[in-house]
Amino acid sequence: MKIRLSLFLFLAVIPAISFSQISLSPENMGLGGGGTSYSTGYEALFINPANLQIRERDYRVQFGIAQVGAQFTSPLFISHEFNRMNTFARGLRGFNPGVNQITNEQRASLINRNYGDDASSAEFLSQGEVYWFGVKWISEERSYALALRSRFASRSTVGRGFFAPSPVEVNGNQILDNSLNHKYQSLHELSFGYSDTFALLSGIFPRMAEFMIGVAPKIVVSGASVTVDHIDRFERQTDGQIWTRTTGFSHQSSGAHSVAAEDFMNRGFADGETGNAFNNNNLFRPTGIGMGIDFGLTYLITFGDDFSQIRRTDETTDKSLRLSISITDLGAIHYFDDPLYVSVAREEQDTFLRDNVSDSYFSGTPGEYLFFLDQDENHPLRSVESRSRGVYQKILPTAFNAGTLFQINRIKLMGDFRLGLNDDAFITPKFASYLGMELRPLSFLPLRAGVRMSSDSMDYFTLGAGVNTKYFDLNSGVKLRTDTNDAPIEISAASFVALRFYIP
Repeated sequence: MKIRLSLFLFLAVIPAISFSQISLSPENMGLGGGGTSYSTGYEALFINPANLQIRERDYRVQFGIAQVGAQFTSPLFISHEFNRMNTFARGLRGFNPGVNQITNEQRASLINRNYGDDASSAEFLSQGEVYWFGVKWISEERSYALALRSRFASRSTVGRGFFAPSPVEVNGNQILDNSLNHKYQSLHELSFGYSDTFALLSGIFPRMAEFMIGVAPKIVVSGASVTVDHIDRFERQTDGQIWTRTTGFSHQSSGAHSVAAEDFMNRGFADGETGNAFNNNNLFRPTGIGMGIDFGLTYLITFGDDFSQIRRTDETTDKSLRLSISITDLGAIHYFDDPLYVSVAREEQDTFLRDNVSDSYFSGTPGEYLFFLDQDENHPLRSVESRSRGVYQKILPTAFNAGTLFQINRIKLMGDFRLGLNDDAFITPKFASYLGMELRPLSFLPLRAGVRMSSDSMDYFTLGAGVNTKYFDLNSGVKLRTDTNDAPIEISAASFVALRFYIP
């Protein structure tokens, strides 16, 4: 309930894009989504703990509460902010049948908005993040931090064939994809870490350049989790006559997701009772526990009259070049509460092309796939061949991050890239890059802007601002997207921190 209310406080959100960012903190969101070299507060525990050693402001202790961020992908444009908020909120509770019905006009708009001319599938992402509290303190030699964070993510890949009966041509083949992949996960993380100068490397460089290393082990408790992979794909050569249909299905889950799936298999259909499995915050109730670690390394070069590395407790860093790398979310979770694995073997057969389409869109709400795949009353859960209730383990959403930042007084220029090392709700093995800039026309007024770049286009742009004083600050950020069809600019994500305090 607390997570739901906290996310509601800031939302005026959101449809948009499905590329995850390194952090949902307001500063990082305003700078395009990166932050491997930028973040130096307690958030650095989860991004690059080496940066805890950097002292950009005149304080010994930093602490904050109620920092919230979220992004939400909607297949359809949603114009009214209240409707956006309600649609996002469904990701925090069970699916309500009938809410995602679409007309023929909306179906055409959905195809044009998400699939273009030749995409056989599209990816959608919704996620939220809450820092319940965080504290950082600086000693003579090193820095420490402690933080508690909750986050969730719902990622789905939906085939074009659910909405368009005509195939698309890909690499000389015609494809009609009716596949659905959905992953949902929630995590609660308590992290404690520290940063220190890496003397072994720093000693071979000039005094004005130092290597800093940071390590942040954490306890991770997982809420309900599910991974659904439904394969239903028609394919033939462009000049061919016979269609080959590939089918298969697997479902692995814990907690409320298992309860809902078992209810479907026992009764043979899904209705409101199935959705009740997700009520009463069951999505966030612990179903697994594990350990993780975040690791970072930063090479800091100061120049000009910046002697902060020599006079660490007396001067702040304001002229520097930072080169950083980090590996985040190394670890695994052991799932013990209502574990469930069911599957239907993969097979291929020659057949005719199926031309029926869905009467609703898929939003990634918990339990929604039970209804979405059953529109023709041929749900794969009715054909389950293998079932297991044994406990299972799953690795955390491990990622490699790298970034650089150039800072001179009131100007910061930064760039990052991220590469996921596994495929789950929070991250995929795709390359993402981020560019950002922060300007301070007044010393207390940071203005931020950034972009997320892909190989052939700008995926989105971001804006952020804050008020920074000696004893507290407020920051906010938004992610914006312009649709390809000259639609209005959409807010795809938003983030803010209620208050962050500093003790000199």
